[in-house]
Amino acid sequence: MTERAESAPGVGVRERKKRETRLAIHQAAMELFATRGFDQVSVAQVAEAAHVSKVTVFNYFPTKEDLVMVPLAERVADPGRPVRERAPGQSAVGALRREFLADLDRRAAHVGLDPGGLGLMRVVRGSAALTGRALLLERRNERRLAETLAAETGAAADDITSLVVAATVMAAMRAVVAENWRRLVEGDDEDAVHADAVADAERAFAILEEGLGAYAVRKR
Repeated sequence: MTERAESAPGVGVRERKKRETRLAIHQAAMELFATRGFDQVSVAQVAEAAHVSKVTVFNYFPTKEDLVMVPLAERVADPGRPVRERAPGQSAVGALRREFLADLDRRAAHVGLDPGGLGLMRVVRGSAALTGRALLLERRNERRLAETLAAETGAAADDITSLVVAATVMAAMRAVVAENWRRLVEGDDEDAVHADAVADAERAFAILEEGLGAYAVRKR
């Protein structure tokens, strides 16, 4: 799973060239990381493989870890959006459940059902630096969800209930995603993994809704 350059209407030649350069650097980096390991590849080697200077690499990606983590972070959806867009009568947890199940059904990359992402997952897991950055990304998304929950319930930004709900829901989703990746890495059938992931998600959210089903229900 690698970054893709997208041509949008109205994008000028200069901007398109910048996107193409950024993509070329990212793809060259990922190919090297996948074959040699993240810690065994230098930024200079990435630059050489992408046919650019080392300075150019740093212009697009401030650190070596950013070569992997920035595109990954950009693919992660806003965790609070399902809550903000929930229908009247729907709880925050219900909205997050619906979104997560939809992501599983479309086998989105970030829920661990895209075999094309196995290379990236191996790269991340093979580096302590990248594993740490991935954990920071998860904590950032958890905090963003907590902020949305607080705003939607009229609570303070550091409201403990919002923080606990966000942490609990994100932990449940992470457990399902981790199991998906583990099974794909071990060679399990993708369709079987998907079916079990849906069943696991349903059970996990059923537990959550027993205690949080009345939390942050949209009234109108």
